[in-house]
Amino acid sequence: MTHTGTHTGTHTGTHTGLRVLVVDDHPIFVRGLRSELEDAGDIHVAGECADGVRAVALVQRERPDVVLMDLRIPPADGEEAQLCGPDVIRRIVELAPATRVLVLSMHEEPEHVRTALNAGANGYLRKEEKDIAQAVRTVAEGKMVLDPRVGRTLLGSQPRLADGVLPFRLTMAEYRMLVLMAKGWNNQRIAGELHLSTKTVANRALEIQNKLQVRDRDEAVEKARRNGIGAEHNP
Repeated sequence: MTHTGTHTGTHTGTHTGLRVLVVDDHPIFVRGLRSELEDAGDIHVAGECADGVRAVALVQRERPDVVLMDLRIPPADGEEAQLCGPDVIRRIVELAPATRVLVLSMHEEPEHVRTALNAGANGYLRKEEKDIAQAVRTVAEGKMVLDPRVGRTLLGSQPRLADGVLPFRLTMAEYRMLVLMAKGWNNQRIAGELHLSTKTVANRALEIQNKLQVRDRDEAVEKARRNGIGAEHNP
């Protein structure tokens, strides 16, 4: 059954906890998820919708702390062109960089996870996850959350995670970009690979440099390689 309605909370300052937007077209799942999140006490569901176009509009209007979304979402009613899940993630990352995106999906195949993370998602969990509220808190802190069933396969050659935190407290989107920087890729090539604008890539590179506490890109690349990130230089 497809749910096409849109529900939003009123941003009046009354709710002081984390503000979450839910994007999913399965109303039974959404009701259960809303109940779990609201029962947590420190999380407020600021809105919910069932398609990518409304999701992007709500993010721009509500500026939630976290977006919980299915990777496979239908087009809005009457629209021929749809924003697929990865497109929505990319739009959110570019329009609201402070908003974190956590994908909740029925699919655990590595290619689905990789697609979401490449687009800029901060985490990927199966819908069966027992404590989504805690995952929301973790992602809101800038940490990564990854389903353990696919994490080992996906991150096999990458540095081991400690308590879900990537090296230098990078987000997954920043980490993936640093890997490409360390491989010697320029901004234009990175932008094409990650489907971002060159301006977004340049801005994210500066954020990475700040987190690595280095002066420039060359120092960032050198520090990354010393720590095993992108060490397999492949320009």
